[in-house]
Amino acid sequence: MLGSSVHRIESSQSLSAQARVELSAEEAHAFFSLKGPMGRRDDNRRAFHRFFMRSEAVLLGDGFVYAVYTCDISRQGIGFLSPRQLLPHQKCKLELPNGSRFDVLIKRCRRENDNCFVCGARFTSAKA
Repeated sequence: MLGSSVHRIESSQSLSAQARVELSAEEAHAFFSLKGPMGRRDDNRRAFHRFFMRSEAVLLGDGFVYAVYTCDISRQGIGFLSPRQLLPHQKCKLELPNGSRFDVLIKRCRRENDNCFVCGARFTSAKA
């Protein structure tokens, strides 16, 4: 699904990403075209409704900086695509293009392909 080498995330700040998810032009168009609330399923056990939030972001962890794509967001957490595997209970900071920085705790990480992992994280606190 994701991972070709045309559309690259470039950090909006002076940080230099050590790794980034790459999307082809076609993949990027399909990925960024989704907007608004996500559909609900009958077996949904989530506490809060999710909304598509397709954006570039920077993930900062202990000894790494990755360029990531956000996928969706709720009041409790955020989903994103990472170029490297992250481990559950790993603490990171996620910086959005508007400069907002959020402390997050990785809850899940599933391999999509060699250079793309679908991750979910819970917000632990926010900093302006």
